[in-house]
Amino acid sequence: MAGSASDLTIERIRVGDLPEFARRVLEDPARYPVVPITRLRADSQARNPAASADDTGLLVATVGGVCVGYLGLMPARVADGQDVRTVNCLTTFFVAPAHRKTGAGSLLIMKAVSLGRDLCVAGVSDDAVPIFKAMRFATAGPLICHRLRIDALPVLSFALGEASRWLSRRRLRLLCPVLDMTRSALRGSIDAVLRPLLLRHLIGRLRVPGEEIAAVPTFVVESPPGGGPAPAGTRAARFLRDDTIVNWMIRHPWIEEGTGAPIVYEFSHQRDRFRYLPFDLRDPVSGARLGYAVLSVSSEKGRTVIKVLDRVTSGPVRLGGILALALREALRWSADILEVPDEFAPCLGRSWIARAVIERVERRHLSYTRNPEGPFGTRLKDFQPDVCDGDAPFV
Repeated sequence: MAGSASDLTIERIRVGDLPEFARRVLEDPARYPVVPITRLRADSQARNPAASADDTGLLVATVGGVCVGYLGLMPARVADGQDVRTVNCLTTFFVAPAHRKTGAGSLLIMKAVSLGRDLCVAGVSDDAVPIFKAMRFATAGPLICHRLRIDALPVLSFALGEASRWLSRRRLRLLCPVLDMTRSALRGSIDAVLRPLLLRHLIGRLRVPGEEIAAVPTFVVESPPGGGPAPAGTRAARFLRDDTIVNWMIRHPWIEEGTGAPIVYEFSHQRDRFRYLPFDLRDPVSGARLGYAVLSVSSEKGRTVIKVLDRVTSGPVRLGGILALALREALRWSADILEVPDEFAPCLGRSWIARAVIERVERRHLSYTRNPEGPFGTRLKDFQPDVCDGDAPFV
């Protein structure tokens, strides 16, 4: 590759310029052997309600004019008491292996810091942690979710799948085809009957009087009177996800569904299935609007995941009703995993079956600030991260 570490430069791409930049990237593979953003992601981020056209949306590291790495930034709003401020969430961070000891990664983060906004990043890889720590990023969070392993409910087929993966990791693949064929036969026969029965049992077991809801599919969410994000000053600092942010997410996903033209991009951009499932929540007796819930369904390599994302209610929070909705959608989509925020853990704990197949997952959450009195400063321990913070709802 042409150039040397001394030729390393950082290019700043404005949010308003992202779509045109993404088009140029795909037309010039010689200059962009490392693809810094997809067209779908660029088109979506250009419509971010929390961003202005002049905000920075992407930093690109080049050596000799050739892209060797990048750092994505997504402006987001944080409510801190009576104050609402804009911060930058880091959404992608990648440096080509041949340039990981040239300082390209550190220079990308230094440039992000120099923009003057507070920064946060979730789901940081072990390899990237030392770089962020060297730049004085502090540990926050973590972001906690719980994964209900629906595929583990029929124990035999689950055990066969785990055995196949164990053998494959140890390069003992001779028995894998036999195990996979047996598991496939079970999934098409016994599992096809057993899993729905177990899911229906869970729905009934987790149902709590007074938490029932009627869920109506919708295309646009709207907070009910008295619903929506908690008013400023009533909670610790938190990310602000109002109706405009959630509807932007629903209308402009980053993941392409189906098979498209292959590109070399280091982050998720294409899956067999990816769509949002927004629901209008109503009282099952009076029909009064209670709020909304947004789920997502994603399928890749034969595994389907349902996630509970945004949920807004007026009055008492009916987590049991939202969980029952998610389980019904898991049944409808034949999901293998149901992923829910931490606040749903007590609901799942009502069933010993759920407790037996649930996993607690933590995503590392780091932040940077120049303001020691702000939400990412000395009050970081009071910050309330959520599963939807950052780019998590988009992937």
